[in-house]
Amino acid sequence: MNLFSQRGQSKLEYALIISLVAIAALIALAFLTPQINALFKTAANLNPAATAEEDALTTEQILADFQARIQAYYAQYGRYPRTWNPYNFTDIGLDPADQWFVFQPTRQ
Repeated sequence: MNLFSQRGQSKLEYALIISLVAIAALIALAFLTPQINALFKTAANLNPAATAEEDALTTEQILADFQARIQAYYAQYGRYPRTWNPYNFTDIGLDPADQWFVFQPTRQ
């Protein structure tokens, strides 16, 4: 057997193994979907804000509020707010004692 057919055969075997693993993962996910949904529903029921839809803020609303606070700070002081505790809250008018949100940016 020559080298090219052996190399092609190994790639084919690799592709078949990957396909088999993907199919097994999809089957496992199909069987676990009801349990996963039950977990998320239980977690949602533990959060009192999740049931009060009129009081619950969406992620977009929270992000828009943060952006507006940061832009207002920049407009007033000519620089962006500090990113270290506790100033990451107080610079934009939040109380660090309110632990509803954790904001810890990292530099990369």
